[in-house]
Amino acid sequence: MLLCDDAYIADLNRAYRGKRGPTDVLSFEYESIPGTDVEGPLLGDIVISLETVERRCGGAREAMRHEVRLLFCHGVLHLLGQEHDTAAERRAMVGKQARYLDVTIEEAWIVKH
Repeated sequence: MLLCDDAYIADLNRAYRGKRGPTDVLSFEYESIPGTDVEGPLLGDIVISLETVERRCGGAREAMRHEVRLLFCHGVLHLLGQEHDTAAERRAMVGKQARYLDVTIEEAWIVKH
C-alpha cells in the first residue's frame, strides 16, 4: 500500500485511467515480470491519497483511520475482481465491506463530501 498526496494520485489517475484530477483510492493488479522469482501470491498495489482522506474527514483522526481502512478494503476487493458499476454490484461490494470491517452498511460505503 502506498499513501500519497493528491498530486501523485492525480498523475496515476491520468496515466492509468485517463481521468483528470485526484481520486481517493486506486488498485493495480500485479503483473508478473518474466525472469523474476517472486514467492507467494501477489494481488497488486493499493494507492490511497491521504490528502483526500484528510479533506473528506475534516482532519478528524478517528474518521481518517476509518476512511483509510475502508479505502484499503475497497482496494483489496477490486484486486479480487469485485466491481461496483451496477446497483447489484455496489450492494454486493458494500455488503462485503461491512462484513469484513465489522461496520454497518451505512458506514461501509465511501461517502464523498
